[in-house]
Amino acid sequence: MAERRVQLGRRVAERYRIPKVYQTHEELCADPSIDAVVEITSDDMHAPIAIGVMYAGKHVYLEKPMATNLQDARTMVDTADRNGVKLMIGYMKRYDPGIELAKSSIRCGCRANWVI
Repeated sequence: MAERRVQLGRRVAERYRIPKVYQTHEELCADPSIDAVVEITSDDMHAPIAIGVMYAGKHVYLEKPMATNLQDARTMVDTADRNGVKLMIGYMKRYDPGIELAKSSIRCGCRANWVI
């Protein structure tokens, strides 16, 4: 796990029994025992971090949006191809209760009392 906030990183690692904590993703990428990285960062950081991780030869999984602009998205795909790693973009809302409610309402033609 990489976390710039040292104390927070230690607390999370302790709670979830994460054996190693790094202060930067660069430190994490230097560890040969790491094969893949789940990148959970702000949207504007997806591309620079994912690109760095892939150049280090690690696979990357990140949430939508893949990038904040088309050029970054293309660079990410090209970097994955050039480095022979997987780049996967996940949709973390797929099983979100709110999304499930919306889907069931659409399927049955019901009107739900939604509060947004």
